[in-house]
Amino acid sequence: INSIITYEVKPGENENSLKIEIIVDEGEEISVKKISILGAKIFNPQFLIGLMETEEESFFASAIFKSDIYEQDKGTIIAYYKENGYLDAQIIEDSSEYEWDDPQAKLARVVYLVMKIEEGEQYFFDGYSVKIKPVNGKTVFKGEDFMKRFEQKNRGEIFNNTMFMKDKQMISFLYASKGYIFSRV
Repeated sequence: INSIITYEVKPGENENSLKIEIIVDEGEEISVKKISILGAKIFNPQFLIGLMETEEESFFASAIFKSDIYEQDKGTIIAYYKENGYLDAQIIEDSSEYEWDDPQAKLARVVYLVMKIEEGEQYFFDGYSVKIKPVNGKTVFKGEDFMKRFEQKNRGEIFNNTMFMKDKQMISFLYASKGYIFSRV
C-alpha cells in the first residue's frame, strides 16, 4: 500500500531515443492495528468485524493490510445487512489512518480502519406477483410456474436480498433454457 512508482527519463543510445527508467519503492507491509465500526446498532460491531477477512494484528496473526480484501470486506458487511432486511444499509464513510506503531522508534507503521455505517430500516417480505408480458398473444410460462419455485415464500418474514436475487436468476435461467436468452426480469 505504501509503494511509490516514479520514473526518470534519460538520453537513449541513439540520437532520437530516450531511455525511461521505472523506479519502484515497494514500501513496507503494514499491519492492521485496530478495526472500528461506528453506527452499528442492530448487529454487534465485533460480530461484523468477524465477517471480515481483514484482521487486527494479534499474537496469532500478523494481519497485513490489503486494500482489495478490505474493499471486499465492506461489501460482505453490506450484503449481510441486506440478507437481514436492511436494504438501505450503507457505509457512509470509511478511513484508513496510518501511524507509527512506536512513535519514538519509528520502525514500523500500522493502520487503523474506521467504518461508519448507516443501517436504515428493516424490510419484510409481502409476497410476489408475477406479470408476464405476452408477445403476439402468447407466453412461454405462466406466473404459477415461478411461484412454486421461489425461495422467498412466506409473507411477513424478513426480506432477504440474496434470496430475491436468486429468484430473479431462476426466472432468467428458465427463460434461457427455452432459448429466450434476452428476457428481462
